[in-house]
Amino acid sequence: MMPAPDQTGASPREISLYVHIPYCHYKCRYCSFYSLRGEGPDYDAYLDALAVEWRLVRDEECLDDPAVRVASVYIGGGTPSVLGSERLRRLHRILRDGPAWGEPCEVTLEVNPESVTEELIGGALAAGYNRVNVGAQSFRDDDLALLGRESSGERVRRAIADTRAAGCVNLGIDLVFGLPGMDPEKWRASLREALRFAPEHLSCYLLAPEEETILHQLLHAGRLEPPIDEAAFLQYEAARLAAGQAGYEHYEISNFCKPGFRCRHHLDIWQRRPYYGLGPSAHSYTGDARWCTTADIHDYLARLREGPLRPARQRRRLEAADHRREAILLGLRQARGLTWDEIAAVVEAEATAHVERRARFLAGTGFIEIDEQGLRLAPRAFFVAHHVFVELLEAAEKATAGRGE
Repeated sequence: MMPAPDQTGASPREISLYVHIPYCHYKCRYCSFYSLRGEGPDYDAYLDALAVEWRLVRDEECLDDPAVRVASVYIGGGTPSVLGSERLRRLHRILRDGPAWGEPCEVTLEVNPESVTEELIGGALAAGYNRVNVGAQSFRDDDLALLGRESSGERVRRAIADTRAAGCVNLGIDLVFGLPGMDPEKWRASLREALRFAPEHLSCYLLAPEEETILHQLLHAGRLEPPIDEAAFLQYEAARLAAGQAGYEHYEISNFCKPGFRCRHHLDIWQRRPYYGLGPSAHSYTGDARWCTTADIHDYLARLREGPLRPARQRRRLEAADHRREAILLGLRQARGLTWDEIAAVVEAEATAHVERRARFLAGTGFIEIDEQGLRLAPRAFFVAHHVFVELLEAAEKATAGRGE
């Protein structure tokens, strides 16, 4: 259904919001997101700053235009649930002070099991959050210990049960696979436990520790045995099989959902719709430019208190090569793939022919499916998607370089 026009008769301009809550009780071994410890007064000062930043963003990006509608809001971190019910309610009020929200507007709250109670989730739902994503990662104590989580399998189970008991009808669960030494049967057991809760959304992410993480350092030092690619592939296939048998739609490389429960915020990012990030390290995209907020809480707070000035890094205007790369990388992440029209929008006619020839070669190897509408990854190619992306990008960029772009 198309959104209704606003009172001026103009078609709504839909945007999404991402709000980064950088506070955590501890740092997980695999986490590369910007996070730090905090206490009550820190949280209050942070919400004060967010309110100022949101006003500045609205003013400078013309978001208070009556034609603007907020289609989705995602509160991530860090650990947003450390704020507690009252501050989460305040955060919701801060974000509502601005452009109108769509009907419905997806409002996601990320939570970690150790900070979840039935009361907290109930308070968040009453405040207006309507989707809860639980960062379970695993139901196995040994996996959680390796990841540096303070949760236990029992605490994870209780958190999900409390979320359901509080009345959540749009529940997401995150799991991680590809851990060093991960036992295949234990991974399948975690999948079964997650699906037993019948979440509306299930994400299964391949562990890929970045250089600054503790887990990367342990692997590099030889203190942990690196995971084997074949084992990770079999774990991924086990997730695809279990989710499919349970009736879930595999709509993106790492994401599964019940029919009608795709994550709107994720789709907005993959389909390159405008989104605005608030908080340190948050990213924004307007269709023709990207920028990132400063990844330093002290700099962030100082600019908003003393200026007030937006704590954003330099805006980077996107070139044709950026649009081409992003359209292919983000489009093919989705099971629906890319239409020929979407490819033609970012790839010149002569380069499109090169892309199509390379795609037909890959289709012959079983990695891509092609029809008159467009192309998409074959299910068997999801795990090696990066290699397919590289092949298609090289075909497009070589042809474009030959034209002297």
